Amino acid sequence: MAKKIKTKYDRVSTLLASDLVLEDGRLSAKSTVRIDGRFTGEIDLKGSLVIGKNGYVQGNINCENVLVAGNIQGNVHSFDQVHIASSGTINGDIACSRIIIDEGAVFTGKCTTHTHGKKDKLKADYKPDFESDLKADDTP
Repeated sequence: MAKKIKTKYDRVSTLLASDLVLEDGRLSAKSTVRIDGRFTGEIDLKGSLVIGKNGYVQGNINCENVLVAGNIQGNVHSFDQVHIASSGTINGDIACSRIIIDEGAVFTGKCTTHTHGKKDKLKADYKPDFESDLKADDTP
């Protein structure tokens, strides 16, 4: 039986509170970020991302892990795990090593998985090309 890997989201170093609205931004950090407010723009993290129940992100995301209890409108590239909680929504494509979708969660898009063991190579070389994937799928 495979060993279940527990992802930690408890060491949040940056919090975007529920009354905060950031538009047309670019967020980058080396540690875990939690968003309970509204963020529009690109997110590029070396750590994990937590979207709280009232959190909303419009834009593409690159991070180690992501836990979604709120709403993401955009593509998600996670080097490890994407977890969509029962209250969570992702409208966009996902590229990750592992995905968890709880009952009641909403995911609209395409999911591509990559090998977890090749994480270091992926960090350096791998960027999903969602645009060309979508164009290729639309042709008869």
